[in-house]
Amino acid sequence: MKKGNILTLLAVGIYSAMISANIYMAAPNFNLLKNEFKATDAIVSLVSSLFYLALGSFSIIWAYVIDKNRWSRKKSLSILTLLASFTLILVAKSTNIGELIAFYALTGVFLGGSFSLIFGILTDKYPLKVRLSILAIWNLMYGIGSSAGYFVSIVIGESSGWRNVFLTSSAIIGLSILPLLLIKEPKIGESEELLKPIFDRELRYSFNLRIKNIGEAVKKPTNRNIFLQYFFLSIGWGAYSGWAIHLIMRETGLTKTNTAVILGFIAVMGAFHVYVAQFIQLRQKGRLHKKLTYGAFFSLIEGTAYILLFSLLSGVRIEPVRGSILDQIAGVLISLLNYPHLLVTMVFAGIGNMLGSTTKPIDTATISEINLPEEKATIVGYLYIFELIGKSVGVFLAGVMSTIAGSLKLGLIFCLLFYYAGSVMWYLASKTYWKDREHQQKILMKRVNDVLNDNGS
Repeated sequence: MKKGNILTLLAVGIYSAMISANIYMAAPNFNLLKNEFKATDAIVSLVSSLFYLALGSFSIIWAYVIDKNRWSRKKSLSILTLLASFTLILVAKSTNIGELIAFYALTGVFLGGSFSLIFGILTDKYPLKVRLSILAIWNLMYGIGSSAGYFVSIVIGESSGWRNVFLTSSAIIGLSILPLLLIKEPKIGESEELLKPIFDRELRYSFNLRIKNIGEAVKKPTNRNIFLQYFFLSIGWGAYSGWAIHLIMRETGLTKTNTAVILGFIAVMGAFHVYVAQFIQLRQKGRLHKKLTYGAFFSLIEGTAYILLFSLLSGVRIEPVRGSILDQIAGVLISLLNYPHLLVTMVFAGIGNMLGSTTKPIDTATISEINLPEEKATIVGYLYIFELIGKSVGVFLAGVMSTIAGSLKLGLIFCLLFYYAGSVMWYLASKTYWKDREHQQKILMKRVNDVLNDNGS
């Protein structure tokens, strides 16, 4: 890989990790918000739910507006990121739950472009032969950031309160401007093999995005199946990321930091999905649709693993472990030896997380393979909004079921059942992939001929 490409990947990874650190910072502090503002689980869940909704909606809007006008993605991200840093200060200064919900949703508006525009930069920078691995590394950095943010949120929330959590988040997002400056921004369509004759002759790929194009792209069977798959899986993941820590605390009696050790172990296992993605990339060769079949199987395993983990919590009571972070990690793991069935399911959940994490780069790689260069950032924005709407539904649904039925476990496990619906949509997407891929390739070939003919080449 060229030095410039490595630097861009490193810069994108650091930026994405810093941005994603904010995404799960609210959820670990639901109990603190609930106590201070005297709110129900259902109301508190709106903090994350509306943030996710704004984040997803504006991932489409910013990608469309910025790519349609061919504005610099890097400069646009810099401005939006600074605005998000400011609104997080307003979140920290909120005097009631309504203000907090509103300002945090506004933060989601400004951070909306951080996913779709970065996706556009990566898929225009790196060709198909390495794209799945590149997207897996990006997803890993995104995951590292969100996991770190989640853990930092717990530590700061317990030691100095939830307001300092959001002030810390504001500082991190403000500093994320620095790695953005190192990104070398590619031209739209630069990495497409079929468009190589255009860029080799230093001609311009001048096809702009129109509303009509978006409508046609959204109707593609593979896009629709992937959108629904992402939505269903995100219902389960939203409930897991928002409420798993609270369920384990309530069931076992562990402290928030103790519980983070269990969830942290599962999250660390997820980091190995990069190797799974590389394995798939080496195996697929010309059979690009095979990765979607892997996605169906991986989703099935992940959902089952989480359901087993939470189902086996009944009757587990563990004495809270105090002391330093290392003391708590060692103490929790030693305590779990008294519950070998729970330890085994933790390992299974970690494997499920590893396999399930691979589905995200498979999703985004597929979007880049069946949509046109000027469409793909906006279309991945649709994918992102389906993910975030799903997360919003999952967080809110589990909270409502907890309030009504008096059982958070029931609400969480119900939401995790949607993983099975997602697995079905993966399978259906694998059956429609080639038709949509061939359609995209035919359009690109025609466009190359038109550009070369217009320029006398």
